[in-house]
Amino acid sequence: ILILDNNGLILDSNHQMAEAISSQLAQLVGQNIFDLMHPDDLKQVPSQIPNMIAGKIITVERRIRTVSGSYLLFEISGSRLEDKSILLVCRDITKRKEAEKALEQANRKLDRQANMDGLTRIPNRRKFDSTIKQEWKRLKREKEQLALVLCDIDYFKQFNDLYGHQEGDTCLKRVGAMLE
Repeated sequence: ILILDNNGLILDSNHQMAEAISSQLAQLVGQNIFDLMHPDDLKQVPSQIPNMIAGKIITVERRIRTVSGSYLLFEISGSRLEDKSILLVCRDITKRKEAEKALEQANRKLDRQANMDGLTRIPNRRKFDSTIKQEWKRLKREKEQLALVLCDIDYFKQFNDLYGHQEGDTCLKRVGAMLE
């Protein structure tokens, strides 16, 4: 918890907030909150103090600098107090955001694995089925035509039997690269 004046000066803080950014309470009080925030965050979403002074309750995400110079991501909810100071409730969401990002990356990787052929690295039948449905609907709506090219590798079984599976895999990879 932080209490600010109308200019962003920290008037008071609880010990948990000071500990979160590895600071002593006495060092935190008297600083301007904007000096602790990452400048890029303020460019994206400028100060919300005027909105809070006007009586609005706000919620923003801001990176706040720790004593070591690194930044933690906080979800900050703020509102005006009766004496016209500002109350900020800050919740460290750094680990949650990191976990969300890792999950998002894992989901993208899983989607690639589920929709790409492992050998040729071109879209597989599952991807074809979903894409053709989507494109069919789009082209029907836009009253456009659809062209589809099908191909087959003639005598591939004989090639594979004659040169072996390693060469067969190499051949499929080359064909996949050309089709891509």
